[in-house]
Amino acid sequence: MRKIYNYILIACFALSATTCNAQSQFSSDQLIGTTWVPVIQPPVCIDTISYVRAKEKRKSYMPQINKSVVHYKDFYLSDTIPSTFDYSQVNKTSIGNYMIFYSTSLEEMTFHKIKTLDIAKGTLILERYNSLRGCFEPVEYRLVKSE
Repeated sequence: MRKIYNYILIACFALSATTCNAQSQFSSDQLIGTTWVPVIQPPVCIDTISYVRAKEKRKSYMPQINKSVVHYKDFYLSDTIPSTFDYSQVNKTSIGNYMIFYSTSLEEMTFHKIKTLDIAKGTLILERYNSLRGCFEPVEYRLVKSE
């Protein structure tokens, strides 16, 4: 009886590991044509993030000065965090659990880890680096537009 219990336990573990592994990969095609807003908006501005082809478009509206700022970044998805931005991956369908960005205006590469991407539920959770706290924190977005 103990052997049967052990086999069942091993089978359940293997099945759950396989299921979790399959969920950790995302495609850039899932993001293209979507627009998101943070669930918790910062008090100083109203942000929207859109994904158009190989660009992330971040639009921030600052009500205090009645002005919008738009910033574009090239991006692709990757399984790992690269040491340098790979321009050959831009404008291609990419798969991974890291969003890799390059800002030409700031001349820097950054990345976010995708924790959750569920278009049907309208949920995107990214793990982003908080330089003030010196750690990574999840930021949840809700879908406002999908083409």
